[in-house]
Amino acid sequence: MYDRARVNLISEIQPALRVTTEEAEIYLDKALEKGVLKPAKTVAKTVAKPVAKVAAKKIAKPVAKAAAKKVAKPAAKVAKAVAKKK
Repeated sequence: MYDRARVNLISEIQPALRVTTEEAEIYLDKALEKGVLKPAKTVAKTVAKPVAKVAAKKIAKPVAKAAAKKVAKPAAKVAKAVAKKK
């Protein structure tokens, strides 16, 4: 199980950090030694901003849609109630 998990992690780290398989393996080894899986500062600078932009786009749209739905229904009810009173 450990070997399969390791292969899966390496295959995820490699494209995320845009490195070779060997570099991803070294990165994983160092991260496991530290007990954390954070990108190195130099790698973080090149990867963090693009990843953050993609994550923000993927998260923002669904959150905005959900918020709009939650606001739209009560607003429509209030509008109907106001219309009835007139």
